[in-house]
Amino acid sequence: MRKRFDFSFLLFLLAALLLWYGNKLGGRFSTDVTLPLEIVNDYDASYWVEQSRLRVNATIEGTGTKLLKYKLGVAPAISLPMSKLITSPLRNGQRQVKLTNNAFGAVLAGQMEEVNLIRVLDTAIVVRVSAVESRRMAVISRLNIEPAREYLLVGAVRLSPDSITVRGPKVILDSIGAGVHTKAKSYRRQKLSLSGRIELDPVEYLLYSQRRVEFQAEITPYTEQRVELPVEVANLPEGLQALTLPATVKALLQIPPDRLDELQRRAPRASINYLKCVESPRRNDLVQIDSLPRGARVVLITPPSAELFLTQ
Repeated sequence: MRKRFDFSFLLFLLAALLLWYGNKLGGRFSTDVTLPLEIVNDYDASYWVEQSRLRVNATIEGTGTKLLKYKLGVAPAISLPMSKLITSPLRNGQRQVKLTNNAFGAVLAGQMEEVNLIRVLDTAIVVRVSAVESRRMAVISRLNIEPAREYLLVGAVRLSPDSITVRGPKVILDSIGAGVHTKAKSYRRQKLSLSGRIELDPVEYLLYSQRRVEFQAEITPYTEQRVELPVEVANLPEGLQALTLPATVKALLQIPPDRLDELQRRAPRASINYLKCVESPRRNDLVQIDSLPRGARVVLITPPSAELFLTQ
């Protein structure tokens, strides 16, 4: 007679194994593992690590479930702030730093939450670093504000602060030029003044003293004003006298109505530059108009240039 297989025994055995395994995972053990690390370049660091991800062999202690993640290689990288790893100055030109296991282990132990560090097995950890500098750099607006018809933007967009401290490798600071930029953003057909906060555009490997700045943009209706101005000669050497042809120009200005009185008080000036005239074959230069109130802009100058004539 054929015997039937007893599945209840198999289920009992499987349950016993699971209970035993669960009990083991809940206990505390110590084991050797390879820890994934990420060195974080923080604002207080004197040096910049070039290779931020590395692995370190260590003995750790913890529950079986926590240790299993490190054994299987699925545990998240442990973050270590660079400012805590290197606290003393390096020799000039030194690019590689050897961190002893004692000093490195003290920082590592303070960053581990799920398990306890017993010892670092590697005798030393070598990291490659670059010198770090801090510079005060201008914030450059990338806000594109287009007023509605018969409205104008008074001056430029104002940023506060208009400069920030930027920290990072010298070679990257040298490469970004005059300053850092805001995020690009556009406003169209605006009739009202704008204000708010705008994020700065990040640059890889650079740290900013702040991530956002405030902006203000004054938008106002304008009126058109026509003025006729005598043409002066700027930078004329002492002892020389000169005439211009034409002697006057007409300018079409767009200006906020509440600044018309200021326009009269300021007495705008039209001029050509003597130095540019003598370099020009035709001895002429484009007419420039200055001493305008804030918010006023020149739409048209007729004629746009004037010719220089020296007199006795």
